[in-house]
Amino acid sequence: MNKLSIGDLDLGGKRVLVRVDFNVPLDGARITDDTRIRAAIPTLQRILSGEPRAAFAFGPPQRPTPRGHVARACCAGAGCGSGV
Repeated sequence: MNKLSIGDLDLGGKRVLVRVDFNVPLDGARITDDTRIRAAIPTLQRILSGEPRAAFAFGPPQRPTPRGHVARACCAGAGCGSGV
């Protein structure tokens, strides 16, 4: 059985749900390593280029810890600053 990649899928007009792990290290409200966010960008761009009807990205439910917080990382990745 061949494994499919995101590039093999026709996403036009479909609803797309993606699980992301943006649990990134923080220093206060500042992200200290955005590697996980940058690694997810090509996948998210590919999904959006497929013109889906709706696209949703979510992360696992987590408690804020000294290691990071998924909501802050998503917000920072979207360019909205530290508004979470």
